[in-house]
Amino acid sequence: MSKLILVRHAQPVIDASAPSERWVLAPEARDATRALSDALAPYAPQIVLAGTEPKMEGTAAMIAERFGIATERLPGLAEHQRRTGKFVNDTAAFEATIQSLFERPGELVFGEETADQTYARFARTLDAELDKHTGTVVAVSGGTAICLFLSRRSGVDAFMTWKTLRLPMAFALDRSTFAIKRTL
Repeated sequence: MSKLILVRHAQPVIDASAPSERWVLAPEARDATRALSDALAPYAPQIVLAGTEPKMEGTAAMIAERFGIATERLPGLAEHQRRTGKFVNDTAAFEATIQSLFERPGELVFGEETADQTYARFARTLDAELDKHTGTVVAVSGGTAICLFLSRRSGVDAFMTWKTLRLPMAFALDRSTFAIKRTL
């Protein structure tokens, strides 16, 4: 029952003065990640991969601790790069920006990467890791990068999936077809 499990990181402490790539996990992230880890138990994860952002590393560390397995930090699993994007406290405005990113994947509409560039980096990294590991692989990243991957490999609508995300949340995929088998 070897799967690929894509995990959106747990709740960070939102710091409007810092880029989101530097946000750390909020105290309530521990309980939510513990519950998600329990839901992952039937899949018997063999390794946890994570982007290099603190919120991803922290989520990955908690999952790995639960199963007594290794973690590996991979810059290629980072979220869509948006260091220069200003913090948007208006939910509707932020959603419109993300929707534009998904609708115009080849254009630089927000941050330092296009959606196409984010997908290519993320997919290249994940594919290389899947070639190295035979068991269930857990990969922790950000919601936008995960939704770009799911839209192109699993056929879901990127923006609609992005709008339904929780912190944390996981998608269990068949490793050979990338079909989503379960949402956790």
